[in-house]
Amino acid sequence: TPDDPTGGDDGDEDDTPVVGDQTDLPQVGTFYKGCYVMKHENAGGKTVVTLISGTAKQKLSFTKGDQSSIRSAVNDALASWDVEGVTGWRLPNEDEVAFIRENASVINENCVSAGKGYIFSSGTYYIYEKADGNIMSFTVRNDLPAGWSFDCSTSDYLRPITKITFE
Repeated sequence: TPDDPTGGDDGDEDDTPVVGDQTDLPQVGTFYKGCYVMKHENAGGKTVVTLISGTAKQKLSFTKGDQSSIRSAVNDALASWDVEGVTGWRLPNEDEVAFIRENASVINENCVSAGKGYIFSSGTYYIYEKADGNIMSFTVRNDLPAGWSFDCSTSDYLRPITKITFE
């Protein structure tokens, strides 16, 4: 729904804003407006680009274990997420988390090469939304099985994702 940046929005390509043409298309592994370009997907002659925010927020205020409280804190933070010319910020979904976990070392290497430092640390927990709508946390530690998640803590980081389109 429009009032709930975490709910029901899976980043479907049909609702992504068109921000440029193919000549403006940023390459995977680079930065666009301070955001990491995670991947490209072709959709009907357009290219949909998934971006990871170049910044993260910690210390959201919510009651641990209370999904309503967590959702409210996340929605408040997402509503004020500010990257010039980039909108539609939301929590990563399970597929995106799987991609991040599988590619964290490459993502971090690209970030370091660009002078940005790691954006995913193996000892840090990041907030995401499961398919069932619950908001949980994940880490990129490779000693945990795929799909492993944890209850959110106020020390976890919000590092949202969005999609934009190039025609």
